[in-house]
Amino acid sequence: MPIMAISTAFRETKIALISDDLSNVLNEKSWPSDNNEAEKLIPEIYDSLKSQNLDWKDLSAQIVVNGPGSFTGLRIGIVIANTLKYLLKNSLFHINTFDYFWSSLPENLANENTALLIYAGQGGLYLSKSKNDTDEKSVEIVPLNQIIEKLNRLKVKDVFGEISPEQKALLTNLKFHNLENSFGENMKKILSSRTLENEQSVVPLYIKPPAITKAKDKIFNQQ
Repeated sequence: MPIMAISTAFRETKIALISDDLSNVLNEKSWPSDNNEAEKLIPEIYDSLKSQNLDWKDLSAQIVVNGPGSFTGLRIGIVIANTLKYLLKNSLFHINTFDYFWSSLPENLANENTALLIYAGQGGLYLSKSKNDTDEKSVEIVPLNQIIEKLNRLKVKDVFGEISPEQKALLTNLKFHNLENSFGENMKKILSSRTLENEQSVVPLYIKPPAITKAKDKIFNQQ
């Protein structure tokens, strides 16, 4: 009775089939998110099950990344996870993007000089400075034109997370780190290291734009 891990919150859609004893990743796939999850995600999950001679009824649980993420892709992933819970009467777990990345970061990088950055639209980035800051309310949204000054002030040297190539190019004098392990291995680690609450349904966290834009800054400065 394996567990299906699902994320449509990233720039790539990711799924992984994890053994029920959490010892192995049985199968995993990823592909660029092109707003085609409605057509592609269910067949890919089914193919993943069939590769192990399994069917839908064999799934013991789903764990889904509930965002922040873009509206279209994230909504599809959450709806599918909730629907499987309803139809199969199995377990449903979730983890947000901030928690996923901090939990997957190698120990040698989890220090005061490291910051997590998550895409918050073209105009800004979510900034999390500590593995304890995994609640959306505790994570700061920084306008893109202020992010370098903010990171320098915090003495950040290493960054990681989920940002666009254009945003990554702005991070001069900083080292960007990709996660070492695959999505499936990271989810296996998370499931093995904690007890997650079995949900009746999961609510998506959609990307929010920066609260203060450059135009509003000018308005406030003139007052």
